[in-house]
Amino acid sequence: MQKIYAGTRVRMPLTFKDADAVLTDPATVLVQVRDPAGTVVAYTHASPEMTHPSVGTYFLSFVATAAGEWAYDVETTGAVTATTTGRFNVEALSIP
Repeated sequence: MQKIYAGTRVRMPLTFKDADAVLTDPATVLVQVRDPAGTVVAYTHASPEMTHPSVGTYFLSFVATAAGEWAYDVETTGAVTATTTGRFNVEALSIP
């Protein structure tokens, strides 16, 4: 994974498949992102930060405002029911 620096945009790809591994749209998508300070922001499939370019494919785009460890939870309902979590690090931007 490429490095992410504080103040830059994160573009998180999200793909969803049914039991037959076919790309499928869930009824709802909820992504909760927690920054290093513990602040949680919730995004849904209807949020302007989330795009849906094709069936089963979404992108969440937001600015990583601080350095440190970030976490996220993804939950879906409907034809594709899934829950997943993850973490990523954001580096401080240092200018020599």
